Amino acid sequence: MEQGTIIGEGCVIGPRVYIERDCHIGSNVTIKDAVVLRESAIENGAMLIGQVVS
Repeated sequence: MEQGTIIGEGCVIGPRVYIERDCHIGSNVTIKDAVVLRESAIENGAMLIGQVVS
């Protein structure tokens, strides 16, 4: 995880995850086998498995 990223409460960040800078990840999010590109926003309760998010 790079600088400037905010991760909400109750998140599960699983194996093989790369999160670039300045992202906002809401509460209760699950991320596994994924890449979250810079300045992305993930809504509360989202489940990302095997995805690239921009």
